[in-house]
Amino acid sequence: MVAATLSATPASGEEPGAPPVPSAPPAIADQVTGVLLDDDFDGVALDSTVWTKGWFGNGADVTAPVNAGQAQCYDPDNVTVSGGEVALDLTEENLTCGGVERAYAGGMINSYGKFTVRPGSFLEARVYLPGTTGAIENEPTVWMQGRSLNWPSNGTVVLMKGEPGGACASVTRADGASEKRCAALELDAWHTVGAHWKVDGTVDIYYDGMPTASFALGTTDPMYPILNVAAWPNRVVAPSTFAVDYVRAWDTVRGVMPAPPVRQASACGIEPVIVIPELDGVSYTQARTGNELTVTAEAALGYSLTPGAQTEWVFDVTPLECPPGGGAGEPHPLAPPEVAGAMTSVLLDDGFDAPALDASVWNRGWVDGVDGEMTTPVNVGTEIQCYDPDNIRIQDGSLELHFVERATECERRGTSFEYDYAGAMIQSWKKFAVGPGSFVEARMRTEQAPHGIANWPAFWLNGESHNWPHTGEIDVMEGLAGQACASVHGPDIDERACLDVAPDAWHVYGAHWRTDGNIDFYYDGVHLATHYLGTTDRQYLILNLAASNARDPKAPSVLAVDYVRAWDEGPSAPDEVRPEATLVTPSSAGPLRSIDLRVDASDDQGLSRIVANVYRAGTLVRSTQSAVDGAVSATHTASVTVPDGEYTVKFNAHDAAGNVSRTGTFDLVVDSTPPTAAVKNGDRFTVQAGDGYDLVSFKLHDAGKIDRIELNGTVKDLSDDAWSDLNFIEPGVFGAIAGVNSLVLFDVAGNSQTVVFTLT
Repeated sequence: MVAATLSATPASGEEPGAPPVPSAPPAIADQVTGVLLDDDFDGVALDSTVWTKGWFGNGADVTAPVNAGQAQCYDPDNVTVSGGEVALDLTEENLTCGGVERAYAGGMINSYGKFTVRPGSFLEARVYLPGTTGAIENEPTVWMQGRSLNWPSNGTVVLMKGEPGGACASVTRADGASEKRCAALELDAWHTVGAHWKVDGTVDIYYDGMPTASFALGTTDPMYPILNVAAWPNRVVAPSTFAVDYVRAWDTVRGVMPAPPVRQASACGIEPVIVIPELDGVSYTQARTGNELTVTAEAALGYSLTPGAQTEWVFDVTPLECPPGGGAGEPHPLAPPEVAGAMTSVLLDDGFDAPALDASVWNRGWVDGVDGEMTTPVNVGTEIQCYDPDNIRIQDGSLELHFVERATECERRGTSFEYDYAGAMIQSWKKFAVGPGSFVEARMRTEQAPHGIANWPAFWLNGESHNWPHTGEIDVMEGLAGQACASVHGPDIDERACLDVAPDAWHVYGAHWRTDGNIDFYYDGVHLATHYLGTTDRQYLILNLAASNARDPKAPSVLAVDYVRAWDEGPSAPDEVRPEATLVTPSSAGPLRSIDLRVDASDDQGLSRIVANVYRAGTLVRSTQSAVDGAVSATHTASVTVPDGEYTVKFNAHDAAGNVSRTGTFDLVVDSTPPTAAVKNGDRFTVQAGDGYDLVSFKLHDAGKIDRIELNGTVKDLSDDAWSDLNFIEPGVFGAIAGVNSLVLFDVAGNSQTVVFTLT
């Protein structure tokens, strides 16, 4: 074996300690979003978490060449790590592999089953090309191929192969067609060879950072990298070393978090509108079944969705029933249907469409002053403005509360206060109030500050008798430290939940004051939090734009309000209707590898839980359930792994009133054992040739019945029997080739077993 004694210096342009970047033009290198692999071979041994020595072996034994016509076996001893590089040696050595004695030994490493790249990746290696004879010695190669081993349909990309014509790059497409380009590289020198596998299916090749070739590939099967040195008869230089300084891979796919669609406020008798976000990198599709609309998010070309992100939303777009005496078109809260549908009367619907503020509902300024005059802030020691009625305007169907920089003076009970700013407030004290069983809502647009929402905008409710905190306070939306916050304040109660929202955009903020004393807060129709208040004093409404001495104010700024609405709920009749439960999966009796449960349930008044239990011979072996917090429809999912055998699933749903659906049952069979293949004995069926075979036959077995087999991608459907045969396999028969073959067995449950064997 030849030990590599070459000196690998850092690649041009790299700074010590900086994350590596591809050797490619800046426009390409700037697309990198993450480093997938950075192996500098700085240790004393090959990193076995990434690499295996040889060609489909165990990493310790001699293996056959990729092409049966090559002159070498692959010897693990011909792979050494030293001095910050890996040396792949070609030596003169008599070895037997694949049933053939060969005169040479080469070195190979591959990452099959350990590391792959995908479309959107950049793979690069820095290699030393030996060439003492005036041409590239032997056949050093940097390449990758599809991990499913279904060649050629899974594709091959050769970054660099040393050939008589120079350093050659090529691809093999799914139809077996190939394309190649060669370049002249300096011999006995270091070079970077890279491939940018783009998301559009093309592969761009770079040598020493310069574009060299571009190929259409079209396959998407993830690929594993391979580096090796091989030789062909009559073209061998031994000893010789193919040295590799590093192998690196980067991702150029940009991650993006899908934004959820929003159910727009709907009126009774009118179908709600689902607003689809406009977001770079995410495409949304809609599918409708009856009154159920499913919205699915997918990554656009060149992007990937954040792992774990929600990608599917289901909306009920059934028009809400109009309350008694109400007509179609009356507004309803932006809230789950069971909440919105419970609102039987509209108490307030001010869309600010009149030229002036409705004086029958609203006062201007804080309650300690006089309507229409300058009034003090609520908190004279924290806020930094007076409330000026001139800062209240009605513009194009919206209320505008302005905040400006202007010296102001205001008085409270004989004490005067001076500030540098003027804000705005409206409130409904002694004109309009709500009590338990109501829902209040406002559609508002705040302004942007460097860290979220500007200033201190608020939509809130305060106890009508003004004995704070005993009469309570409900902050539907309060801009605090740049976030939108929902809070309650009462005797010994101070609860808050905050959310980052997009400023300079319209949002709907609502609160359902339940008769049990809890307040449910909804932002854009999505439940944010539930806080207990407990007081029963009726509450009047307040909207204001102020600023705090804790943050730098933004002036001028505006809080815009599209509408303010309030509803009341009527008494409900006893719930005596059972919920409905449907088993969606499993839908087949099997055999199945595992039991993937999905039970869909619905109830007109709200569910409490969904149950799905697994029994064997009448004995409970696994209980699964999902709690449901009053939703009228919900899904329970669970994956249950059990031993092979016959099982029964029993499922039902419970509603909030204690009603239970009819219990359904479903019988199935579990088979998680993969099929087996045993080599048949007897010269008629099998002829051994060293480590391989001239002729081979297999006896196939699976207790749950074999479905099909694939030999090097050639598929044969079987008759779903427990026993089957694959006989008289030699090169040219049923997709078999000379060299390494891959036989994959599938049973009807989907279990698989792969058998790798060599034919001579």
